[in-house]
Amino acid sequence: MERPPAPLNLSSDALLAIHDARTIPRLVAAVFRAIEDAMPCRVIFAALRPLEFELAGFVSNPVYKTLFDRYIRTDHKFDIWLKRSPIHPRVTVVRHSDYTPLPMLIRSKFYRNILRPTGSAHGASLVVWRASTWLATFTIVRSLRQGDFGPAELSFMRALRFHVASAIKRLAAHREQNLAQKSLEAFVGQSPRGVLVLDWQFNLLHFNPAARTLLRRWTDDRAASPRRQLWLPADLRQAIAEMMPAIQAAKPNRPLAPRHLQLRVLRKQRQERLVAKISFIPAKALALSKGAFLIVMSDLGPTRPATLSGLDRLSPHEAACIRAVAQGLSNPAIARQRGVSPHTIRNQLSSALRKLGLKNRYEVAAAVLHAGGDG
Repeated sequence: MERPPAPLNLSSDALLAIHDARTIPRLVAAVFRAIEDAMPCRVIFAALRPLEFELAGFVSNPVYKTLFDRYIRTDHKFDIWLKRSPIHPRVTVVRHSDYTPLPMLIRSKFYRNILRPTGSAHGASLVVWRASTWLATFTIVRSLRQGDFGPAELSFMRALRFHVASAIKRLAAHREQNLAQKSLEAFVGQSPRGVLVLDWQFNLLHFNPAARTLLRRWTDDRAASPRRQLWLPADLRQAIAEMMPAIQAAKPNRPLAPRHLQLRVLRKQRQERLVAKISFIPAKALALSKGAFLIVMSDLGPTRPATLSGLDRLSPHEAACIRAVAQGLSNPAIARQRGVSPHTIRNQLSSALRKLGLKNRYEVAAAVLHAGGDG
């Protein structure tokens, strides 16, 4: 009776390097080392999407970097090999020979552009998902002499996938929060009106110089205030406190929640020109931990509020996507609302961002906030 193959174990050094990685390139390098130390392989390819509309490719052997970049940029589209692959959130580790017969594999672009140039014949993939969103794929290819992947190697890849998924999700969330933070700071800093952002406990997150000036006029206090220690007037604090029960009842972080809740406009007594518009931003709109209160203060004058430029160049579907993103909806939520696939929404949103000259969904939210409306 043939003995089962010995299990392949992840070393403590490999696990420490994976979980200690602070950037995507360092994480990928740690995963490459863990795989190469555990099993023979020809080349390892990694394709990651830690942020929406961003696709990064890595190769364990730099000689094949150009081949892989060209494949993930153009050649993988409509590839018969990729069409046969079981792409689904429940699929995490897959051996290519299990779903692609050899005659079909030889006719694929993957074989012509990846396997044949690298002298490989066998492959297996480790796939990372976040809910129904694809995040990363690590593909290991081996030569004929090295043989196909056995049960021990597939078991090793399943064990490794748990740690890789945890690290990638952590880095993706961190980068997403940083991007949202920068977009929010840019919106606050560039706004010609006074803008303050407060968290749920009334702590000041951001403000601009115009807000400092208008707050002094609102409180008739001309004394200099230290940075991040501005005093919030009692009437504004009371208005926010009155909004809280309605916000909690509305559960603003649900997918179909509106971007702004319980909008209130206060006018300063004896100074009718001073106006403070208070609204609540759900957490998903700008990737804040629990949501925040937005106070936009202005001195009414002849100037018109800013608007998003270029909306007339968008198709009706693209404009609908922009409005939904400005409300804090995710791509799956927009797809369910409109009865289409998340892939269609991603393509429409990518086209709309390109036409508007924006980089990501957080800049959309910031631009609409700056415009003072829903776009």
